[in-house]
Amino acid sequence: MARNNTRALTLSAMLVAIMLILGFIEQRIPLVPADPHIKLGLSNSVLLFAVYWLGIPTAFVLMLLKVLLSGFLFAGVNAMLYALAGGTLSVVFMSLFYKGIHCLPTRSKAVGLLLSLAPMLIGAVGGAMHNVGQVSVAMLIFSNNSHVVKGLFRYMLILAAIGAGMGVFTGFVAKLLIARLPSSMRPHPPRKERPALQPDAPNSKTSPSGADSPDGPR
Repeated sequence: MARNNTRALTLSAMLVAIMLILGFIEQRIPLVPADPHIKLGLSNSVLLFAVYWLGIPTAFVLMLLKVLLSGFLFAGVNAMLYALAGGTLSVVFMSLFYKGIHCLPTRSKAVGLLLSLAPMLIGAVGGAMHNVGQVSVAMLIFSNNSHVVKGLFRYMLILAAIGAGMGVFTGFVAKLLIARLPSSMRPHPPRKERPALQPDAPNSKTSPSGADSPDGPR
């Protein structure tokens, strides 16, 4: 148990550091110079990876640490409110979709396909909701100006669509990490699924005297 906790703490620290580095790079080198708000969102792939390997509560704590550290180090305190809103909404919806997809009762081919695409789908939801959360904060700040709010709402729809597209890519990156990294690095191995219940076999046991035989004792 202590070894698993140490491994989880070490992996969590590494993921926070990676998110900080990725966030710094994306802030300094915007994907679209004309609009610095459009980002690839590679930090979301790290968060999604944390949801799968470390669990939802740990992923939420990592998001908070990333927001606080990046705000104090290079993003600025004012940007922390936007990052917190976007990160919280992203983790909440990714967690909900993760739980919903991985708690499906059946194991048909359709469900198997859905599970294989789950990281990309969850990443798309997380990317879209991250942008929705950030723009929603701006809409609250300018709530007294209806003209600005309408413009921000249209902008939010555009950013949500872009975020969903970027989320598919970041989800694919997370899927590669989950598949490529050795399971020995995982602090808490996934619980094995219960085997499907088999119908009860007919009782073929007979008493030593043969009383249960339809023909009776011979």
